[in-house]
Amino acid sequence: MKRVVIGSFLVSAFATGILAYPKLSNAGTFWARHSHSECNTVAGGADSFIAGGNELTGATMILQCRTHDTAAQPRVNVAWVNMHVEDNSPSGQIQAARCVRYASVPSGNCGTYAKTSASGTGLQLLNPLTFSDWTGADFGYIEVLLPPRSSSGVSSKLKGYSMGD
Repeated sequence: MKRVVIGSFLVSAFATGILAYPKLSNAGTFWARHSHSECNTVAGGADSFIAGGNELTGATMILQCRTHDTAAQPRVNVAWVNMHVEDNSPSGQIQAARCVRYASVPSGNCGTYAKTSASGTGLQLLNPLTFSDWTGADFGYIEVLLPPRSSSGVSSKLKGYSMGD
């Protein structure tokens, strides 16, 4: 009798564990959010990239922002990218594109740039599209162009960005 009770208890505990703690699926559940601090300046000077904004008065700043690319979350599966920006320039636009550095040659390429709709339009969401070179063998990133700070002293900013499958 004692064996039956212990055996029944173990079976029920095992079944409860399977039902109560199922494995989470990776399919269709990947997303990531990043602040502007995940980006590096490649033109314009890091000391002028303050709080996500371009503090330069006479030059466009170019940023490169990292993407996720792991075995569990490959970059080629990224279906959408949202760049959260604040355009405060009366004469320029914020632009963003998905880009790659080729693994086998010393160059790279970018897809079509998504742009703010008009100069000085405030908060916007840019969605740079995928392109044919966005493959698994190369190294991906998001490129952002921030226009110069306005004469009134207000800079255009990258607030952050998100991506997912």
